[in-house]
Amino acid sequence: MSDESEELFRREAWRHHAAGAGVLGDPLKLLPGWIRWSYRALALVIVLCAILGFTFRLTRFGSGQSVVQIIGQRDIVSPATALVDSILVMPGQTVTIGQPLVRLDASEQEAELGRVRQEFDLALANHLRDLLDPSANEALSRLRTQLEFATRTRDMRDLRSPVEGRVGDLRCQSGQQLLPGQSALTLLTKHRSVRFVGALPGRFRPLLRTGLPAWFASDADPHRRVRVVIVRVDEEIIGPNEAGRYLGNGVADAVTLSGPVVMVEAALVVRDNGRMVDPDLFYSGAHGRLDVELRSEPAMLALIPGLATAVGNGHD
Repeated sequence: MSDESEELFRREAWRHHAAGAGVLGDPLKLLPGWIRWSYRALALVIVLCAILGFTFRLTRFGSGQSVVQIIGQRDIVSPATALVDSILVMPGQTVTIGQPLVRLDASEQEAELGRVRQEFDLALANHLRDLLDPSANEALSRLRTQLEFATRTRDMRDLRSPVEGRVGDLRCQSGQQLLPGQSALTLLTKHRSVRFVGALPGRFRPLLRTGLPAWFASDADPHRRVRVVIVRVDEEIIGPNEAGRYLGNGVADAVTLSGPVVMVEAALVVRDNGRMVDPDLFYSGAHGRLDVELRSEPAMLALIPGLATAVGNGHD
């Protein structure tokens, strides 16, 4: 038996076996030791990638052009075609209710008022001579009505402040002709707020809703973004021409829109990163870009759409 064993195994193998007190040897080592560590490291990397893929989130944004609107800004307009006689206030001046702001040319109204007042004085004198004269009483009553109307017409040539506030922009000058409804100046009320009206591509409408966070960046300083929140979303998708009319005649000419859009409105978040945002930093008609956060999901679901479908079906 030993002879046959010696023929199967080398003498060196028997001596190694005898020195090891009968302990069986290891199987053949066909792979280097670093490969085992490579498998472990690869498994660790896969686990870390899976954890990071579900931890970090990718956000999808919808961007469009936006215009700043000041809520609480009043335009003082001309009631009729008239020449500007004088401007009684300065930009930045604080005004009270009823204070005259712009005086329009009232030469015709003054002449008419003088004529009616003269006739009224004559009718009053005739009435005092004979208090029982019915024709004098009738004429005095008729001229009193005309005098009140002429006085109101003359007073309408003074554009007065309907609210307390501060004078904004002067949009006229002395000697300029104003048309009916044309703005002479703007007033900024004490209680005003900022709104951002944006025109986003129509394909984003199914993803838009109120309460979504957004950011506004002015064209003058595109690297400074201000946090806002969506407060209104239009139901319909409209064309660029109608969107321009929505923005207003003074703004539509400066904004270039193409393709169907959906109109949204965003409000300023007063506190941004713990700091108070001053509404006076924004000016009506300023242009910029509105970036709306449409959807945020784990990076793994964004990179593997099929996985997102499977997870969604699992939740259902």
